[in-house]
Amino acid sequence: MKAKSHILNNASTLIVCVLCAVLMSVGVSLEAEALPELDYKTGDLIFHKSQSNQAKAILEATGSPWSHVGVLVDDNGEWFVLEAVQPVRIVSLKSFINRGIKKHYRTYRLPSLTDIQREALRGELTRYLGQNYDLFFEWSDDLTYCSELVYKAYVAVTSIEIGDLQKYSELRLNGPFVQELIRRRLTMTGRNLNLNEPIVTPVSQMNDPDLKLIIKTDP
Repeated sequence: MKAKSHILNNASTLIVCVLCAVLMSVGVSLEAEALPELDYKTGDLIFHKSQSNQAKAILEATGSPWSHVGVLVDDNGEWFVLEAVQPVRIVSLKSFINRGIKKHYRTYRLPSLTDIQREALRGELTRYLGQNYDLFFEWSDDLTYCSELVYKAYVAVTSIEIGDLQKYSELRLNGPFVQELIRRRLTMTGRNLNLNEPIVTPVSQMNDPDLKLIIKTDP
């Protein structure tokens, strides 16, 4: 009986050791998968799916639910997002993520961006703080919208165009949400839609071949 008990004890010990090794291995694996979520750099672009009616119109016009973009900036180890809403502002990364559908987001990086350019980009973006949001999505310097801010700031610092500069005529403008947005923001204010107006969309920036996907939290 003592010999049998000794064998059982040794077997139990072996099983426990194996389980611990497996759990440690899984833990290391999970930790390794989680680490990239901290791999941010100033200048990275972060996209989410907004929950507003405007976002529904953007989905109709572009075919993509990714309707908003901001720029990540580091402040002594804490992460913030500079974004063009009303007005252009800086918010915590957590706040930006929480506003998106299911808190899903993606971050992209321009790999060629140097540390010097990152700091220059921070300064260029800061110039826009407090500027009013462009409800009409026009290509002007007086007002700005999210992807326009990204485009112009990057061009100013790097001469690189992030996203495709399109014309309104290239978008899908017949959807009910798009038509309602046009009616409320243009028709009711006595303005006409200029089909030749340049526009840059968040999804065209997300699809820019110069950018590298860093983090993806959606399925």
